[in-house]
Amino acid sequence: MNIAGIITFNPDIERLTFNLNEISKQVNEVIIIDNASKNVSQIEKLIKNYSKIKIMKNEKNEGVAKALNQIVKYAYENKYKWVLTLDQDSVVKKGLIKEYEKYINVKKVAIMNCKIQDRNFEIAKQEEETQKYIEKKSVITSGSYINVDACYEVGGFDEKMFIDRVDTDMCYMLCNKGYKIIEVNYEGLLHEVGNKTKIKRILGQDVVVFNHIPFRSYYIIRNGLYFFRKHYQQIENKHKFYFSIYRRIAVFIFCEDYKIKKLFVSIKALIVGHFMRVNKKKYLVKE
Repeated sequence: MNIAGIITFNPDIERLTFNLNEISKQVNEVIIIDNASKNVSQIEKLIKNYSKIKIMKNEKNEGVAKALNQIVKYAYENKYKWVLTLDQDSVVKKGLIKEYEKYINVKKVAIMNCKIQDRNFEIAKQEEETQKYIEKKSVITSGSYINVDACYEVGGFDEKMFIDRVDTDMCYMLCNKGYKIIEVNYEGLLHEVGNKTKIKRILGQDVVVFNHIPFRSYYIIRNGLYFFRKHYQQIENKHKFYFSIYRRIAVFIFCEDYKIKKLFVSIKALIVGHFMRVNKKKYLVKE
């Protein structure tokens, strides 16, 4: 028995259809958490074509972290041990769940993900890897197969973060409890980050330009600082991590659209991120 959860917010219906077509073949149930999409009626119309898909509608955009907690809670209440989490525009490839199921008995594994193909980048040819999986410090939420009990043990996703670094925060909390995060040697997900994603050369280094909207840029900076303070002891290269936050601001201002607006939201994010109280609340508690 397995389940997948998808978070939607004004999704592209055609892309979502591809997503549902593929994942519904691999799991027993799909739960959609909708964050007050303007086109929610189209989503509801779409899922009438599927017998195993349910939707839970939030009255407002509650953010990614809360929606993920809703997915995990639904999985727990319905006796699922593992749950696959997906973005609305990510599409799983054939056999992903079967591949994940090979590793659910690996000692202390809490999250597994796979090799990911990003629509915005060409896939570089690499030598074939012989390892079945490798341990990672963190993986993205989309495509993650999450151990429900482990997620409950750390109290769920930090809803104070809303969006951005929510996945990395969860991975760090789990690793701090002795759990493992693994990447399975299987290309199982087609994914996309940002809008006009590209790479630019700045000061001798390649920098990825995602061109997010200013709203998202705010959370990237704010949550970067919040994460830095929350997991200070676990971050290996603290200076590099801290510098990367300011480098991202430079990319916003010099390489992306809405430069002036992103400058102002970045200043606000720096102030808020430095002074946010680190959250210790447990959002998921077994009753």
